[in-house]
Amino acid sequence: MADIFLSYSRQDQITARRFAEALEQAGFSVWWDQTLRSGEAYDEVTERALKSAKAVVVLWSKTSVASRWVRAEATIADRAGTLVPAMIEPCERPVMFELRQTADLSEWKGNPQDRSWATFLSDLRAVTGGSGLPTSGPAPDSGGKPVAWSVWKPAAALVAIAIVVASGWMLWQKFHGQEPASGAAAAQRTAGDQTLAVLPFVNLSSDPQQEYFVDGLTEELLNSLAGVTGLRVTGRTSAFYFKGRNEDMKVIGEKLGVEYLLEGSVRKDGDQLRILAQLVKSKDSFHLWSQTYDRPFNDVFKVQEEIARSVAGALQISLGVGEIGRSPLMTRDVEAYQAYAEARALAGEAPEVMSRRMERLQYAVERDPKFTLAWMQLSGIYRARSNFGDANSAQARESLKKADEARAQALLSSPDPRIVEALGEGVVFQRGEWKAYELRGPEQRALVEEFKLQALVGPALDLYSIAEDKPQGPIEQMERERLRDPLNQRISVNLALAYSVAGRMQDAIAEDRRGRTISASPVQNSSAVFTAKAFGDPAIIDEAWKAYIATSGVEDYAHRLYELRGKPSEALAELARHGPVPSLWAAYFGDYDGALERLKAENVPDRRFAVAYTIWRPIMAPVRMLPGFKDLVRDLGLVDYWREFGWGQHCKPVGETDFTCT
Repeated sequence: MADIFLSYSRQDQITARRFAEALEQAGFSVWWDQTLRSGEAYDEVTERALKSAKAVVVLWSKTSVASRWVRAEATIADRAGTLVPAMIEPCERPVMFELRQTADLSEWKGNPQDRSWATFLSDLRAVTGGSGLPTSGPAPDSGGKPVAWSVWKPAAALVAIAIVVASGWMLWQKFHGQEPASGAAAAQRTAGDQTLAVLPFVNLSSDPQQEYFVDGLTEELLNSLAGVTGLRVTGRTSAFYFKGRNEDMKVIGEKLGVEYLLEGSVRKDGDQLRILAQLVKSKDSFHLWSQTYDRPFNDVFKVQEEIARSVAGALQISLGVGEIGRSPLMTRDVEAYQAYAEARALAGEAPEVMSRRMERLQYAVERDPKFTLAWMQLSGIYRARSNFGDANSAQARESLKKADEARAQALLSSPDPRIVEALGEGVVFQRGEWKAYELRGPEQRALVEEFKLQALVGPALDLYSIAEDKPQGPIEQMERERLRDPLNQRISVNLALAYSVAGRMQDAIAEDRRGRTISASPVQNSSAVFTAKAFGDPAIIDEAWKAYIATSGVEDYAHRLYELRGKPSEALAELARHGPVPSLWAAYFGDYDGALERLKAENVPDRRFAVAYTIWRPIMAPVRMLPGFKDLVRDLGLVDYWREFGWGQHCKPVGETDFTCT
């Protein structure tokens, strides 16, 4: 059963495809007649899909209002209470539907941030019972100390996410987005562009019914590559002309007028897929690149999209086209790129995951020492790791050393070191250079404009503003980012924190819940425990604890704290058995003086951002009332910054020399 049945007129197929793809990106499963398999009876399958769908989206247009099929489908849906109509161009709807509230999406061109689109999705979620992605409303550590990771994870892992983002994680959004080329960009394509045809992949499975998946994969690849600037891709009709024909590559290239051919095969064995893609030079059949993908078949559409993005990225590197291939920060070595892409795809913040990321990134820079982006990623991960455990530990110092070395390599490898500097890469964040960063603002903005890096610095600046106790701006930015990238858990974690710092506790709790629908993140769940504690609702506290225990990776330890949550002194003693009690846990169990002392101990030059990122959480409110808290804020350098650039949410000036915090 699909979430959504899409009803439309055949003449509106292009618009219908845009809706289908956007709805799937929003987390809905969509049935429309393009998903029919070979040999299926059209009327029987359509009727079953129509009656079983949770919602029926009817696209009203001048042609669909005259379609008997569309009118019949709308009537059935209306009777079933599943009708959610949308108008895709000005038209007079059938009389019986004029009184039905209809979304006006006639001006919507596919932008996921559009307000009318967001409202439409909200209506769909109401009808489907919460399907799709709601808008809002840990593993053992290395070195034989699994408990230390769990203890530090609530604060340090949040900072790890922040630093990694600030150190270049969001570059992926710029260099790996496969958005179709705009009309202006397409018009600028010249005869000098690289030319490519995507030949229909061959179904090597014994099941002929897999043909639909193989053809779908070919179309997904074609659509993804068609959006790459500097690459002319032959249309589907011409490419599919060669399906099942054993033609010579040179002949195909000549007939289609292309220099390169992408071919491949798909083999299904039980629930597993093996997909081979290879790039061939048509003139001499020379193989430039090939890659084998082994994937589970459990979600065919996501597999198609994943393979398409991966192939599109590799071809941009091979052919030197598109945002990836032409980026001054990117490699031209496909193996280095694949290692980098694998590191980026690894999910989670557990130590073994970060170690694997570092291993793949290290391989990437060994393959290509001038791979600036990989050096920046590597620097960011080392800097993030330095936040785990004691600030003065040998591991923290070693991680910082490696972070600085990797950043130095990034500066050396870049064709223009100002590119790295323009991103404000993690150093100024970690060291809390508030005033220096603000004063560099005009210069930074000029460099960002020069190198077209606007999409890269936004999230980093937002995190910086949270540490400066100015969360409202970040909230607005991250809400826009959430609409654009709803499955990005780093956005969810930091947005939930920003909500809580701003006092929007209901929104923070709702965002933490939404984050749990993305994946079981130990970072988000541990953070939710502190938010819930400050909110004070026993049911919500219990919910957060259970989610944290399930994902902590040290279940017995987390479970022990859960059992002791009503016995503060015993819980603190349990924590102290494993080292200094982290400030957030000290505050949770009522040791506010201990929390403040721990914060002061962590206030070293390379952790100021981590401390500032922690102290504005609602659970730290009693700590902010202590006399010594003002000394901490002064030592962080925030008071001097506020006096020059404006005060934050929780601290206000008193006279010329004093201030107070709430």
